[in-house]
Amino acid sequence: MKLLLHPARMLRISAAMTAAKPDFPPDRDARPSLSSIARWAVASLALAAAPAAAQDLLGAQPTRSLTTPSSAGLASAIAEWSALRQTESLPFASYASFLTAHPGWPGEAALRKTAERALRPDSVLPMQVIGFFRQFPPQTPTAWLRYAEALDATGQRSAARDAARRAWTGGALSIDDETQLVSRFSDALSREDQDARMERLLWSRSTGPAARQLSLTSALRRPLYDT
Repeated sequence: MKLLLHPARMLRISAAMTAAKPDFPPDRDARPSLSSIARWAVASLALAAAPAAAQDLLGAQPTRSLTTPSSAGLASAIAEWSALRQTESLPFASYASFLTAHPGWPGEAALRKTAERALRPDSVLPMQVIGFFRQFPPQTPTAWLRYAEALDATGQRSAARDAARRAWTGGALSIDDETQLVSRFSDALSREDQDARMERLLWSRSTGPAARQLSLTSALRRPLYDT
């Protein structure tokens, strides 16, 4: 027997489906709890019959998909989410794949940082790196450099230069990354960029990188930095 719903009831269902979208407030220690996702899962599954009812009310006309996550799929995603938050030793692809498939889940900022730290350019395809950072812009100078390298590897030289500039002026890098960036993207860096980096390093009290940076600054401003 088909279920027909009054239009006012359909409006209430539509509002309920919108309200069921995940809204995951963090708890005290800024680590969102699993209970918020579980509540959303219950709400989503409770509304699973609504699409069929809506189809009947619309006279069985084709509509855009109104499906909700299956219980098995949602449970699997929750288990993966929980596992990823327990370790920082998994490969970049594990974190990146989950984040791109489930944007907005609790702990996203922390998982992004973990993904960036796990990124090894020799073990990830450049297009995977580019896809991730286009959805989740780099948060650190090192991540900007990894993005620049991936862009350069795919022939996107102009975008790579811009990303390298963001990496260089964004703050401290490891010695190896400094060497890599300068050898690959030195033509992208102006004296203004060198001075901007120096000021960022001094502001963040990154004394080691600042000492290495001094010789690259402009002659006009170098005496101000060397005090």
